[in-house]
Amino acid sequence: MAWQPASQDFIDLIKISKEIHNRSAGCYDPTVGPLFDLWGFKKATLHVPTNEELAMVKAELGIDKIEVDDKNNRIRKTRPFLQLDFSSMGEGYTIGKLSEVLESKGFQNYMVQFGGDMKVKGHKPNGDEWRIAIQQPIPSKDGLPKIHKIMTVTNYQGITLDTSGTYNRHFDDNGVEYSHIINPSTGKPIKHDLVSASVFGTDGRVSDAWATAMLCLGLDEGAKIAKNENLEVFFIERKQDKLIDSSSTAMLKTDKVEFD
Repeated sequence: MAWQPASQDFIDLIKISKEIHNRSAGCYDPTVGPLFDLWGFKKATLHVPTNEELAMVKAELGIDKIEVDDKNNRIRKTRPFLQLDFSSMGEGYTIGKLSEVLESKGFQNYMVQFGGDMKVKGHKPNGDEWRIAIQQPIPSKDGLPKIHKIMTVTNYQGITLDTSGTYNRHFDDNGVEYSHIINPSTGKPIKHDLVSASVFGTDGRVSDAWATAMLCLGLDEGAKIAKNENLEVFFIERKQDKLIDSSSTAMLKTDKVEFD
């Protein structure tokens, strides 16, 4: 395939994707869009594909099939039908850009929120510490979001919080629930009990990508990798309609927030 010019921002997102892909046992991969479409999530019409269909689509996927030429700011793909979808990092990227705009104007105390992600720095206008919450990952009867956990931000230097969950998009078919989180290795929706993963950090792009990876990995594997990578992660599992939360090793020692 021919080389294509790319912005530095775009190249940076590819580099982050490659790094987290390698460090997450392949669970983070922004080329999985065709699998998402194959299962019918794009059109909200469930389609359970055959093994042959999965194999054909998977053969065209993989962030490793994107080459980067840093010197000349260009990229190219080695598979003709390869697609890139950075929506799993888009919110984290956006809050980073918005915070840059605020700080360029002299603002050092702010909260920026976009979708399920946010960046918090400094304190409230009245001097109080910021307080934020993690949404309960089970739809309420009235359709309104419910709070699962409230915390106080104790780090004034600026932290990011990025949450990924299975509760907003899924299908139920003949008693089987299919999550919209797909494991790139299997090409199939995840089946474990982890329904929400919140990653704390300083770069929204990185935290956002890791949140998606954690939800793909599940609690057991996610906690292991979070420990190895020193990631601050807050997990929520759903077992028989009961929510059980836990924290990674680094989260238990964090100085970024205090839970109520």
